[in-house]
Amino acid sequence: MINKFFRKIQNRLLLLLILSTLIPVSLVGWYGISSSEAALQTLALTNLTESVTSSGEQIVNKLENISYDVLFFSKSPALQGIIKARDGNGADKETNSTYQNWVDRMQITFASMMAIKQSYMQLRYIDENGNELVRVNSDGQTLKIVPTSELQNQAHRDYFYLTMKLKPGEIYVSQFNLNQERGKIEIPYKPTIRHATPVFNTKGERKGILIANSLGKNLIDIVKNMNHDNSEKGFMLNQDGSYIYHPTSKKEWGYETKTNENVQKDYVAEVVTQILSGGKGNIDLGDRVISYDTVFLSKENNNKFIVIVNQAPKYSLFASIFVLKKIATIIAVLSLGTVLGLGFLVLRQLIKLIRGLIYQISSFSMQILSNMNEQEQVVGQQFLSVNETTATLEQLGISSRETAEQAEAVAVAARQALTLAQEGTQKVEETLNQMLSLRQAVAAISQQNQRLGDSTSQIGNISTLANLVSDLATQTNMLALNAAVEAVRAGEYGKGFAVVASEIRKLADESQQAAQKINGIIPEIKGAIDSTVKATEESRKTVAAGVKTAQDTAEAFTGVREACNLVFASNQQISLNIKQQAIAIGQVGDEMNSLNRTASQTISGITQVKVGTQKLNEAALTLKSIV
Repeated sequence: MINKFFRKIQNRLLLLLILSTLIPVSLVGWYGISSSEAALQTLALTNLTESVTSSGEQIVNKLENISYDVLFFSKSPALQGIIKARDGNGADKETNSTYQNWVDRMQITFASMMAIKQSYMQLRYIDENGNELVRVNSDGQTLKIVPTSELQNQAHRDYFYLTMKLKPGEIYVSQFNLNQERGKIEIPYKPTIRHATPVFNTKGERKGILIANSLGKNLIDIVKNMNHDNSEKGFMLNQDGSYIYHPTSKKEWGYETKTNENVQKDYVAEVVTQILSGGKGNIDLGDRVISYDTVFLSKENNNKFIVIVNQAPKYSLFASIFVLKKIATIIAVLSLGTVLGLGFLVLRQLIKLIRGLIYQISSFSMQILSNMNEQEQVVGQQFLSVNETTATLEQLGISSRETAEQAEAVAVAARQALTLAQEGTQKVEETLNQMLSLRQAVAAISQQNQRLGDSTSQIGNISTLANLVSDLATQTNMLALNAAVEAVRAGEYGKGFAVVASEIRKLADESQQAAQKINGIIPEIKGAIDSTVKATEESRKTVAAGVKTAQDTAEAFTGVREACNLVFASNQQISLNIKQQAIAIGQVGDEMNSLNRTASQTISGITQVKVGTQKLNEAALTLKSIV
């Protein structure tokens, strides 16, 4: 049941809203309440402490005022006049006033002071023997000058003999106790505190004491008025722990009435010890708090003191804290309810918005899935096309490399043909030069033959001419031999010239032989000369034709050389272009391989996107089911 409840995301969000609201509000509220509680608690304790401290200060002020009055009375002219009159046997010689005159004046002074300050119960002058010489009583309403017959001897009282031991200007302060008359506690009880100081004459001799009995009721009323709440309980203790004042009157003055009622019966020893320690502070008793302050009755004696105590129950003392907690709790609950209500409305709108977004995500993911399928098919076809193109480029690269190698071989062959053409041109030029020389020689022979023909009549010079012919034949033979060699070098174009050269060489040989036989065949000279002239003419024509052929051959070889140069340059350019083409094809192949890898990665990415989209669609459907 719980699992089914938490399957819905709106329930989870609702729980999250409750927790995210409840926890911060609780923490902030707790912190605020704790801080406020601490502050209010401190304030309440401070107020409790201040009430006790203020009461103590009021009591101290009253006690100090009494001390000032006692010192004032001890220096008053009336009291000094009484002392002088006593020393003068009943008369004051300086003022001529009698003892009784000064007593009357002293009584008037006491009565005037008591009329102004109603806290005084008795003002007395007691001589050095303990006898009351002047006494004025007051109950707070009526003044009474006590006559001489009613005056008492107080020599046995502790306040008398203790004060007689003091130095001038020192004050004796008694314990806070009940007033006694003639050794018995006065009824109704009159709480009393006594201030006394020794009195001296002009010689410094002790002449008794001046004592003031103050009504303790005025001091007790300060403690009574300290409680502004009926639930609080204030009381006053003496240094022994006896109650001077307590809301339960039967507990008061236990040490005077011998009832033994004291603070030890109401509190544990640790608390009593702390209260009577002579200091001030607060004590936590669990359900209540005690605040106390110590008031020393005399600055000269720390053994006499009273303790002002105020006790308050925590439910009353910290009532404002309890109210604050209730108000803060109500505010927190109301705030929490308001926030949760608004949060629930916002949550419903948010769930509605989420459902709309889920529907859009689901529709969009289905569209993406469809597009991814189409994209996957297109990229697959591109991948196949790229593979085919890559294979074609690889074959084209191989063909380009082979073509480049063939172009390189052709370039080498062209370079060799160019070299041969250059060498052939050189040889043809040499042959042409030799043929020109041969033509000149043949021309010379022709001229000589003409001359021979013209000079046939000069037979007497035949021997000389025969020798000349022999020499010419020898040169012709050499030229023919050279021409034959050059014709061989000229190749196919020089074959005809080689035949002519061979014939010329043979003819030269025969001419030489004929010349040698001239002397023997003089009769045949003329016929031979004619034949020679004719043959020479034919040779001249043949040589001229050979020269022309050699010139044509030279021009042809020049064209061949230029063509070879062009072929060589073209082959070099073709080879360079084919190499660049092979490099470009290789780069295109690399790019196609990179494109192939990219296409493969694209297919992989599309597949992943497709899988992710399917998962997104499934997640959207799952989210739709739990929202």
